[in-house]
Amino acid sequence: MQRMCLFLLSTFFLLCSPFPAIAEKAIFRTEINAIPYRNSHSTKDHVQPGTWMQLEAAVKNTGTAPSEAGYIYIQYAFPSPLDKKHHSVIFETERVALPSILPDEQVTIVFKKKHQWPTLFNFIRDDWAMREYQAVAEVGGTVQTIGSMAVAFSAYYYEGARKSKPVEVSLMDD
Repeated sequence: MQRMCLFLLSTFFLLCSPFPAIAEKAIFRTEINAIPYRNSHSTKDHVQPGTWMQLEAAVKNTGTAPSEAGYIYIQYAFPSPLDKKHHSVIFETERVALPSILPDEQVTIVFKKKHQWPTLFNFIRDDWAMREYQAVAEVGGTVQTIGSMAVAFSAYYYEGARKSKPVEVSLMDD
């Protein structure tokens, strides 16, 4: 009987004690796409040198809370740790407003500024193979790379490996 009372009493105290709150977070997963612009000889996976490309970023909030609004842009630059190197960035789109994104929702941002993919000579000279497109978000006063996409070359250009890692961003104020 004493054991039963002790069990019930300890269970009661455990149930009444405050459990640590699960932190709500906004987490972005971003995919960058490069689409040939007005070139009938190029397709998304078969791009001829010199083709102008329209860039877009699909940003999804995989977290549990709405994100804070901010800005987003895409740059073509060296990845970390080479990103601090002089002349790392060789292209940058305009900054576009990034709305607050609810959990499990996605927004696609299409950038107006186009990027021309180079000739083979310029691809090698400008170290294009070492650079990547990077989606950069400014949210809550913090600037973070939230996704990237490489460009590769064989007989033509094609999109290389994408990196879409979860990146925690600021929450929307209530």
